[in-house]
Amino acid sequence: MADESIRGYKPILSLIVFFITNFLVAFPFSVWVPSPLRLFGKKYATQPPIKLKFGLAVVPPLAVLFLLAAKAIDGGTIRRGILGADGIEPIDIMALFISLAYIAISLDSTGLLRFLAFYLVSRSTSGRRLYLYLYGLFFAFGVVVGNDPVILSGTAFLAYMTRVAGIVPPTAWIFAQFSVANIASAVLVSSNPTNLVLTGAFDISFTTYTANVVLPAFFSTVLLFPYLLWRFGSGRQPASFAKLLHPVDWLASVFNRNQRRTARDPDAPSENPDLIPKLIEAHDLPEPSSALVDPTGAKFGAVLLLLTLAALLATSAAGVHAQVWMITVPAALIMLARDIWWDIWGGGRSGEETAVASPEESFRTPSRLDNSEIELRPVHTEPPSLRRLSSTRSSMPGDNAPVAPRPDKTNVTSKWGAWKPIRFISRIPTALPTSYTIFTRLPFPLIPFAFSMFILVQALGSAWIPVFSGWWAAWAARTGTVGSVLGMYVISVLGCNFMGTNIGATILLARVLQRWIDASQPSSRSAKGAIYALALGSNYGAFSATFSASLAGLLWKQILNQKGIKVAQSEFAYHNFGINLVAMLVGCAVLIAQVYIVTS
Repeated sequence: MADESIRGYKPILSLIVFFITNFLVAFPFSVWVPSPLRLFGKKYATQPPIKLKFGLAVVPPLAVLFLLAAKAIDGGTIRRGILGADGIEPIDIMALFISLAYIAISLDSTGLLRFLAFYLVSRSTSGRRLYLYLYGLFFAFGVVVGNDPVILSGTAFLAYMTRVAGIVPPTAWIFAQFSVANIASAVLVSSNPTNLVLTGAFDISFTTYTANVVLPAFFSTVLLFPYLLWRFGSGRQPASFAKLLHPVDWLASVFNRNQRRTARDPDAPSENPDLIPKLIEAHDLPEPSSALVDPTGAKFGAVLLLLTLAALLATSAAGVHAQVWMITVPAALIMLARDIWWDIWGGGRSGEETAVASPEESFRTPSRLDNSEIELRPVHTEPPSLRRLSSTRSSMPGDNAPVAPRPDKTNVTSKWGAWKPIRFISRIPTALPTSYTIFTRLPFPLIPFAFSMFILVQALGSAWIPVFSGWWAAWAARTGTVGSVLGMYVISVLGCNFMGTNIGATILLARVLQRWIDASQPSSRSAKGAIYALALGSNYGAFSATFSASLAGLLWKQILNQKGIKVAQSEFAYHNFGINLVAMLVGCAVLIAQVYIVTS
């Protein structure tokens, strides 16, 4: 019956466009075109060409427009892809995600995470103890606010801390941070948009979701740490264990025919340096209090975020059928009002201070995501100024630069000038630097991408989703619960890399599982195991093969590039192979045991 629905050009064209779109999202490209101003005469002949980048925010909407022009989809498909269908409501999901992202980024801009990180560094001289402290801090912070704030602030902090401490290269620290942040984002529904897609698709309450995912994520975090210590904390690694947990090492030794054993000078530096030193001496680190640029805002934001998450969990546990955006959007507006107050009356940064901060010295989110391949190598430069470590709000205490006086409450209009719409808009960055900078850090490119992916998956629904679900039903019937868990995890991790980030993969695979459950009526163990294996895979897939497996990977790479730490695509996949393998074995094993124990 499924084959009968695949007739005509519409299903075939929709499938081809879907995979081409995912490929271009994973591997974007740029095109230089002549400036259109050249058409208006010789006066504009010297205008430089314009660079058009086809990637995350451009290709999916163009694909939707192409299918609409080819009459492969209609207005009903677009409406269902935006307003929702089969329990998935894209508008609610994006409203929840953007509003929580604003609160989390605002809280991060107060310097709270950097304060905690500096505090841990100042209290520990042992490299391995500090490695453990930061590992736990990134996990705890990632559970509460999600992976993006940890990537945004934690990556730049690690780049600075390892440079001051003389840890070259910082491979062990940045890969541990990236992996544990994405593991932590699987715990709460609000921490990742893929979690929101799953709970909406299968009508899972927030408390039920967290109860089923928290143990696999926790044990993955706990047991991954010894592997990271072994992998990066020793110059010599056991060959047999390396072959077992990292086949890439074995393959490299097989193909390297020129490798020879030679006598080595014991005083010569090790070819495999200890990337987690036993002793750390970072004398140039500032006092922890200097990183906390807005203590009141940090307390206010932390309380507001915790109350918001508690309200989401409480309404879900109580069975109150309130739309989640009704809780998170008002909370984000409260945080926005507080940020505006801070800019106008609370002593926020002046426009002059905001203007002098350079991208290399600030911790602001890069506005463009660069996917060029670069290698992991240290750059020997002087440590960045402490004055603009990462604050988008205020200068660090102890700076010699003059501090702008607090604006007069009775003369606020002088900051804006005369009331003219264009002048008003142009002065927002200098008049409201905190709020403006937070808005520039919000993942707005995710909105057209997500809506377009929902529409593209909806276009596949009537024809290809039954086919894919039939293939999955055959696999699940032959392999049982264990095969459902392992198979869905592997498919979802691979899908993150080749289906337009983890969001595109989750949208498509959630539809496949919906169809499979409705048509095949599998056992509760198999259905539950497949759903939560998709939850783990969509989060763990971020640290797998490509940067474009998640938006966090693209942000992580760009921040490192700005800080002079360059990571190649091959290096990223090489280190993440073993990390993801350990996380998969532990997480899936705990999930399988949990499903068999809890589900009768």
